Amino acid sequence: MRFDDKSTDLFKCDSYIRVNESTKFGVAIARHIPNLIAAFEGPCNYQPTRILVKETHEPPKDLEHFKDDSGSVDVAKLMKPVLARCPLPFFLKDSRYANQVEYRFVWVVNGKAEEPLFVKVPEAIQFCEKPDKLNDS
Repeated sequence: MRFDDKSTDLFKCDSYIRVNESTKFGVAIARHIPNLIAAFEGPCNYQPTRILVKETHEPPKDLEHFKDDSGSVDVAKLMKPVLARCPLPFFLKDSRYANQVEYRFVWVVNGKAEEPLFVKVPEAIQFCEKPDKLNDS
């Protein structure tokens, strides 16, 4: 969400891309992700510990509840109650990194990611800009 000299030193970079329309950018990317079941975006929540406490008023379910007919854990079924309550766990970050002011995009797929997915999405470029100056923010 911001860029400064401290960031350039930390990430060893000399330029950046600013996403101006984050939701439209995220949707453009999402259209190229196979087996997508959910997507969300937002700023990181910085706190001293990555423990999330939330009252659910429901007894916890054991892993058997999330298995499909073949006995494998159904990832979509497992993620559904988590995502329905709040995507906050995906945005938690240790407060020592608060100076990064990170904004995240999360795309959830139905299945296990075996290797990184590299996508080329030229239609997402229209929602971004590359500032002329490094410290232009």
